Amino acid sequence: MIDSQEDLISVIVPIFKVEKDLPSCVKSIQAQTYTNLEIFLVDDGSPDNCPQICDALRESDSRIQVIHKANGGLSDARNVALDKCTGKYVIFVDSDDLVHPEMIKILHLLCVENKTEIAVCNYLSVATRDFQYNALVNAHTRSSEIEILSPEAALIYMMDVYKNFQVAAWNKMYERKLFDHVRYPVGIYYEDIATTYKLIGQCNSVAYTHEQLYFYQLRDSSITRSGYNSRDLDKVKNSGELLSYVEINYPSIKEYALIYRYVYCFTTIINKTVGSENEDAIKVRNELLRKIKEHKSELNMKLLPLKKRIAFECLLVNFGLYSKIANK
Repeated sequence: MIDSQEDLISVIVPIFKVEKDLPSCVKSIQAQTYTNLEIFLVDDGSPDNCPQICDALRESDSRIQVIHKANGGLSDARNVALDKCTGKYVIFVDSDDLVHPEMIKILHLLCVENKTEIAVCNYLSVATRDFQYNALVNAHTRSSEIEILSPEAALIYMMDVYKNFQVAAWNKMYERKLFDHVRYPVGIYYEDIATTYKLIGQCNSVAYTHEQLYFYQLRDSSITRSGYNSRDLDKVKNSGELLSYVEINYPSIKEYALIYRYVYCFTTIINKTVGSENEDAIKVRNELLRKIKEHKSELNMKLLPLKKRIAFECLLVNFGLYSKIANK
């Protein structure tokens, strides 16, 4: 099938303090082989030169719309653009990342050919020092492997951190109608954990290509890679809501939601507390360990890779030993 470009696609880019990366990010969007786009650059009250960069980019491309707003966080920036966009499909791009020139074309084709409401691509994570567009395009893994997933299967993939499907918003194309009654929660972190499952749950099916079409920049300053902060507790809250949703709507896959919450989410927070002498961090760690042990009997450990299973068992038995191998 030849991909028609009659469908308008909305690309939403939330922006805050990324003046060094923003031009390259937008350039990678402008270079898409699928050209029927409306590109929303949402300046979330950025205190650097991002507002001026956005305005200059708008002058260079009639497809670009700029929204200047007071700082409200990532969720609020996405929501403001969702209220204004008119495309049949929506894509989110983080403003310090890059996209393959055929990402939008391929994801759109997956949606149209397979009549799916969401299409997902694999991604490539790269350290800042190696984050060069041409090199990434040449180095990305090409793949013709495509899977058409039921909502249950897509949720399992979403909760399996080894699948490269991701809970994140950014490697996916969505039919805009999925957002008719869904918005990203404002004022909390790990907002994708609180939202993506609600979008998948509305689908008849989800398409997933194993080709790496999104280039994710690994930054030490990101919330997922920094030390413990009280905002990490939003991950506890959001994963609990996800578990409750699965229990009610897809009880047959509850074991995956339990593993996602108590193994992946809880241990990533615990890992951030390793070596910390902060009283709050230690208190949170002990409480999370208590909850894990309380629910240990419900966890199907066979769902974990062997290395992760051994590390998790070590965590429960000997935290001192675990702390020596965590984050390695």
